[in-house]
Amino acid sequence: MDLLKQISIETACARLVSQYCFAIDGGDFEQWIALFTPDCKWVRQGQPAVLGHEGLKAFLASRSKTAATRHVSTNVLVDVIDDSHATGRSYTLLYAATATSAPEVPVLRPPQRLIECRDEYRLFDGAWRIAVRTNRPCMVAAG
Repeated sequence: MDLLKQISIETACARLVSQYCFAIDGGDFEQWIALFTPDCKWVRQGQPAVLGHEGLKAFLASRSKTAATRHVSTNVLVDVIDDSHATGRSYTLLYAATATSAPEVPVLRPPQRLIECRDEYRLFDGAWRIAVRTNRPCMVAAG
């Protein structure tokens, strides 16, 4: 594989990590689901695996409607396997605040947790998508 193609794949997959954060935090749930392959698997430590787009929709329906979140991802590292497969690692700090009806900005609390994310990416219908995401907490907030 030539270097330009490798860099293009790395960039597309790293972009998925940022899109994931902006879509889930911004409430653009259709866009968030579209970042995953239809047969995706999302594994969160201590939770049953979420499978496929229907599983993602069920997860969204179970989320608190009063929490405002911000996912801040960093240290994104993508390794290209071949023309249609790649893997990635990143860290995500999760911030949350209780949403209010008041127009002011919610008060920021310390991050709730630091999560290590391991991803498997796959080219699907001409676009890179998350096929498997595995989250493992590295650190959690005290109290």
